[in-house]
Amino acid sequence: MINEYKLVADSYECAELQHKETKVKVSGTDIYMTVSKFVLTIPYKNHIIRIENEYGASNPGKLEMKLKKGFLPNFEVRSQSHLKNIFLIKKKRFVIDCSNLQYKLLIEEWIANSGMETIAKENLFEPHIRLEKRDGSQSIVTEYHLQLKDKIGGLKAMVQFYKNCVDGL
Repeated sequence: MINEYKLVADSYECAELQHKETKVKVSGTDIYMTVSKFVLTIPYKNHIIRIENEYGASNPGKLEMKLKKGFLPNFEVRSQSHLKNIFLIKKKRFVIDCSNLQYKLLIEEWIANSGMETIAKENLFEPHIRLEKRDGSQSIVTEYHLQLKDKIGGLKAMVQFYKNCVDGL
């Protein structure tokens, strides 16, 4: 897995990769589990996209980027349930909540152009993306589970979505 992350880091200009492995004792047992954490920072147009992916017990992934300029209205992107998608004629993998219709359409376009729809169709890829306001600034935060077949494809698609957001500011 380390080699795949090195290739990802090498594919983005000035990206930095950190990797740390720790042994964690499984609660109530004498068993130790290896937890591998990857932190990748990717600069893009005066913004920093920070990715934290942890492999081991729960396999969480998180992307975050503080917006340095511009403004986005509150939005949230959730995955459509696979069961619901079976019965829908128009197969949409993501549900977008945004009170501003213009931005909702833009977010749909950013998702389509990022490749997230394709990854979601082929994998159990269910990111939860939201805009957070903290200390007078805005951040885009994505949480997702790493138990999908194409982990690197999902990561690259989300990075592209973040880049699309910056370009759209």
